[in-house]
Amino acid sequence: MFKWSLSGNVPIVADPGSCVLGCTTCGKLCPEDAITFPGDPMEFVGKIVRENRIFPAVRMELDERLKRHPDHAVRRDR
Repeated sequence: MFKWSLSGNVPIVADPGSCVLGCTTCGKLCPEDAITFPGDPMEFVGKIVRENRIFPAVRMELDERLKRHPDHAVRRDR
């Protein structure tokens, strides 16, 4: 998961594409407690969702897909 950055002399995520936003499993499983995360993961995820307007983008994408595939059923609570 991590590799060493010689230029920054710090550990970095080796393959961020394999990580899931907000997941802290590797930190919990590390037997040496060598992996830590800044702050509360849910607060971090919430900030990313708000700053990048994730929900409106998802809703727009869903609407576009439903126009292309009108036979698909989706339940919306709101």
